Amino acid sequence: MRIELRMARFVRAFLAVWVAAAIVLGGMLLYAVVAGWPSQGDTWVIFALPCFFLLAGYGLSRFSRSIARADREVLLQFIRRALDGTMEPDS
Repeated sequence: MRIELRMARFVRAFLAVWVAAAIVLGGMLLYAVVAGWPSQGDTWVIFALPCFFLLAGYGLSRFSRSIARADREVLLQFIRRALDGTMEPDS
């Protein structure tokens, strides 16, 4: 038997959309700067914003994995008990 623990499909889809939006936003902002559109403030913010979104997406995925680490052992113990035919907690 092979057991694979991974993120839910919704979470993977959400992160894919998040990263794609950050890349598109970064491309649009980079084009605006290169094309010479007038900026209303500091230009560094234009470059920092997409980087922040990419880092936030990566950080959210790592944070959620660190929270779920304890669940892995609980789930594996449940599966072992279910396969053994006993639903009593291990003592």
